[in-house]
Formats: sequence, structure tokens, C-alpha cells
Amino acid sequence: MTDAPLAASTDHDLVIVTGTSSGIGAACAATLREAGYDVIGISRSAAAETTFQCDLGDLDALRAGLEPLVAGRRVRAIVHSAALQVLGEAGTVSIEDWLASFRVNIISLDLIVGLTREGLKRAGGTVVAISSVHGTATSSAIATYAATKGAMEAWVRAAALDLGPEITVNAVAPGAIDTPMLWAHLDPNGPEAANLVARTPVGRVGTTQEVADLVAFLVSGKSAFMTGGIIRIDGGALARLGTE
Repeated sequence: MTDAPLAASTDHDLVIVTGTSSGIGAACAATLREAGYDVIGISRSAAAETTFQCDLGDLDALRAGLEPLVAGRRVRAIVHSAALQVLGEAGTVSIEDWLASFRVNIISLDLIVGLTREGLKRAGGTVVAISSVHGTATSSAIATYAATKGAMEAWVRAAALDLGPEITVNAVAPGAIDTPMLWAHLDPNGPEAANLVARTPVGRVGTTQEVADLVAFLVSGKSAFMTGGIIRIDGGALARLGTE
């Protein structure tokens, strides 16, 4: 890895981004493509930034479709943004939803790393897992999602040891970001949204571009001494005591 500017250091290396149908994944794919990388965008539905349409919960289909696309390629980065967010209190979520959440949120990432490990080594590449503040502190009725994000952060620490020194591994943990996932369960004009903003020290929700810019820094090679880390981008949300 070098300290060269992002666009100058790519040499058309491959970057794989999951969850590119919208939100953070789409912003990451667009930003990295603009920087000169050859981006494979993976999502379940067709979208502008999606080049490989696949349900990440179908691990056999993911392996069969991705393997020929990455064979022999230098892989600069994997950015795993895809996530299944199942709502439900502890003890109420179906076994099927639990298993699907782990397949999409964590196991698919491990599979992609396995398929690209040699290419990542050749490129001195990096893995960026998009976690969440829910991996550290959470709220009610989101037990499955919180559990997968906590597990993802544990995976990041273990993978940093397993894949180093050639490959670095970090997680980015966003707080409230202006995405379809946030507003799917929250009225943007309602009191809960107003309370969320009021309790965020910077006084607003974040943007997908702000997360994508942080991811681009991690991919650029300027973060070569960072691995095994969980980097928060939450507007200061986790700086506040929950009892305050």
C-alpha cells in the first residue's frame, strides 16, 4: 500500500461492494468507481450501481456467480454494506429470520473474503465491514440486527489477525444515516425523528456520502497502519450516556 492519492493508486484494481441497490452501499460503489476502481456492485435487486444481482443469503449462488468474476484479479478492497434488518424482540424472531440475518450480514462477507483472499494479498488490500452503532449499544425490538453487528465486529478483530500483515480489516459503524433503511421504520416528520436529531450532538442525521468518503479513505492505502478497528461515524451518538 502507498500514500499516493486515491485516484492515482488504483491501477484499475477490483473493488467488491455489497448492498449497492441504495443507501451506503450505492454511495460507496459510486465513490470508488469515480476514483478509478473497477467495481463489482452486488445486491438482490437491479440498480444503477449493481453489476451482479444476487441474494447474499443464497451462499451457493453467491459463490457460483462471484468466483469467475474474481479469478486471477487483484482485489483492492471488499466493502460489505449489505444488511438484513429484522425487527423483533428477543425470543420472538423466527429461526428462519435469525439464520437469514447471519447469512446476509456476516457469513456472505466471510465467503467473499475466502474467494478473494489471494487477490487481496497481491494488492495489499483491505476489507471494510459496514457495522452499526447497534453493535455497541442498541434499542428494543432489534435483537437480531444488533446481534449480527456485534458478531461482525468480533469477526473484524479475528480476521485482522488471520489476514494480516498483507490484508487489513476494519469496520465502519454508522449511526443514523439518511437511508431508506432508516426511514422505513421512522417517520421523518414525526416526534421520534425529531428526538433522534435532538439527541445527536451534531444536530442532524448523517449522509451516505460522508460514510462513503470514510470508506474511500480506508480503501486508499492511507490507512495502512489501521486494522482490527471499529470506526464510528455517528454524529457523537455513542458519546452520550444512555441514562442522561
